[in-house]
Amino acid sequence: MKLTLKTWSRIGLLVEFAAFLRCLGEHIYLQFYAPARISLMRPAMPYLLGAFAALVYFIASLVLHKKGHFKASIILAGAMVVVLLALKLAYVL
Repeated sequence: MKLTLKTWSRIGLLVEFAAFLRCLGEHIYLQFYAPARISLMRPAMPYLLGAFAALVYFIASLVLHKKGHFKASIILAGAMVVVLLALKLAYVL
């Protein structure tokens, strides 16, 4: 199988959607299965922001993919990874 720009764009879309589901799933885990004594807002905020960012990047990348701008879609997937890492570092430190 030859890895064309279209294939890499599809892989980027898959990564963005998986990141969205992961962030949303972590929030649901904290909401329903975390101990009741911890405050929900502080631990859940990076996951909610990450889910929102991943969703925005996914929609923008999907629109670009459908219009045939595969390079821009791949660049957005890489940018989303950088943004999510920055969010994680901002809340860890």
